[in-house]
Formats: sequence, C-alpha cells, structure tokens
Amino acid sequence: MITQKLEEERREFDRIQEIMPVRYRLLSVSDIPLADGVRDGQTIDINPKGILLSGTLPSLDLVVPLLTQKVLLSLEIRLPKPQTVVKALARVAWVEAVDEARKQCTMGLAFNEIALEDREKLFEFLVLQQH
Repeated sequence: MITQKLEEERREFDRIQEIMPVRYRLLSVSDIPLADGVRDGQTIDINPKGILLSGTLPSLDLVVPLLTQKVLLSLEIRLPKPQTVVKALARVAWVEAVDEARKQCTMGLAFNEIALEDREKLFEFLVLQQH
C-alpha cells in the first residue's frame, strides 16, 4: 500500500517527451573539487518537478557525490514554445545508462529551486504541449 502511494505521488504530473537543449554546470555543496565549465545536454522528458537529462560527466567518480547531493546542477533549459530559457537548481535522483567511454549518462533530476517566473514559463509550456 505504501509503495502504491509513493508511485502515485511520483506520477502526479505527466511527463512530456520533448528533446530540448540544456546547458548545465556542476555545483559542489561540499568540499568536492569540480572542473569548472558549462556542459551541454538535452532533455529526454520533462514535467513540473524535474527532467530526464542526457549529458556528460567530467568524471565517473562524480556519480556517488551526485546521488548523495554533494553536487547539484545549475540548469538552463531552452523551451521551444515560446522561445525562452528556464533556469533551475536540481538534484540528481538517479543515474542510468552510463557510457564509460564517452562519459555520457542519463540522469533523473528533481528541481530544488526554480524562480516563480521560470516555474510559470515551464507550466505554460507543459500545458501547451498537452493540447
């Protein structure tokens, strides 16, 4: 019964399968040293609570710090309709499909912080996609 309730809460919002460019930066909230720089990735799907991101990691050693929220991601998601950028701070909920050779992975991200204006832009986009 508890599992069913958790699954219902997780699926509170529909995911919209939409590939959009994402620029992101890894941010350390502890003493973990990070290579500076912005990375490019793309959404696989998106909802009001987060995104599924396909992107690169500078090191596979960062998987555990990402999963333990010692490293967060600063995001810029480029929405196509209307043409706008949504900024957010996100935590990694899970990582899958790690390609060690290319340091490519897929990460489920949950928004930690998103400004009200950006949240409204995201909701507007998601509503338009469902019609």
